[in-house]
Amino acid sequence: SAAKNEIGTVANMHLTCTNQKSEMCGEALDACKKVGVRNIVALRGDPPRGQEKWEATEGGFSCALDLVKYMREKYGDYFSISVAGYPEGHPDNIEEVEGGAAALTDSEKWRARTVVDEATGKETVMVCRDAKYKIEMEYLK
Repeated sequence: SAAKNEIGTVANMHLTCTNQKSEMCGEALDACKKVGVRNIVALRGDPPRGQEKWEATEGGFSCALDLVKYMREKYGDYFSISVAGYPEGHPDNIEEVEGGAAALTDSEKWRARTVVDEATGKETVMVCRDAKYKIEMEYLK
């Protein structure tokens, strides 16, 4: 990369799952390797423009963890890989809590967000409920 080879700065390639088949990922990583880029930021990515919900591409990856597994399988430890995560739970699994903060478990209280509508003063509590959070954490192991 010009950033690394001409300017001397460290380059980080952001690699997303959005509209990405494994072949395209391999081509991008081969190009990185060719120019000496070793730092990869693996992301699921946002939905494509005009699409409200994110969906995996057929023959592609469903989350950043899939990208990481692919890179380790194909390239071993060549790349230094970073990921972004959601310590409070993935946004797709966050829901409004009926009953507000009083309805949360102790562990959910640590992850919950309370939003106050300025016009009405109404509080809305949002959280990734324990059952879904446990599934997320098991998946990451």
